[in-house]
Amino acid sequence: MVRQGKIRVFAGSTATEMRRIREGFPGLGPGECDTLLLYGRVRAQGRSHCILDERRARSAAKRLSMPFTGLPGLPGLPGLPKERGILDKREAGEIAGELRRAGFWMHANFVI
Repeated sequence: MVRQGKIRVFAGSTATEMRRIREGFPGLGPGECDTLLLYGRVRAQGRSHCILDERRARSAAKRLSMPFTGLPGLPGLPGLPKERGILDKREAGEIAGELRRAGFWMHANFVI
C-alpha cells in the first residue's frame, strides 16, 4: 500500500513537540500524543481523521477540533467478523461489551 501511494509514512514527533503536547494534555500516552501531532501535519490534505479509542485522547481531539473515530469506526470493519462467520451474535456482543469496559469508544448501535 505504501508503494501504491495509499499509505504515507511520516517521521515521528520530536521530543520538543511531545513535551509541548503532554504539557497541554498530561494524561495522554506517547501514541496518542504522536497521533494528535501527526494530524496537525496532515490536516491540510483533507479527509484525515485521528483513530483514537482512549477517552482522554478523544477529549483532547475534541478540544483541538480534530475529527476522530475509534477503531470500530473504520470503514469495512463493523460487522466483518460476524459476516465472515468468525463470531456468532452472542460472541460479538460479549467482545463489544469487553471493549467498551476497557475504554474503547463505540457508538451505542455499533455491532461487531
